[in-house]
Amino acid sequence: MVNKQSNEFVPSGKLLNRVLKILIKSTIGRTALAEKVNVNYTRLLKHLKWLEQKGFVKMVIEKGKVNVVLTKTGRKFAKTFSSFK
Repeated sequence: MVNKQSNEFVPSGKLLNRVLKILIKSTIGRTALAEKVNVNYTRLLKHLKWLEQKGFVKMVIEKGKVNVVLTKTGRKFAKTFSSFK
């Protein structure tokens, strides 16, 4: 979602919650993550970009594949965020 007044991306809380719950458990590729959270790949990338800009995730290339990894700060955020429903 884009805030029409500021053109700044506003992530979906429900989608962030689903993504973070998966990332707490493991490192995963972007395509596999999109499939697991049942979301369009392009929409997922917008959320991952937002998380990366906040310092919560980083992209790591392993064996030619881009994986999404929680940072130390991201792990704390994920545990706090996922405790809300």
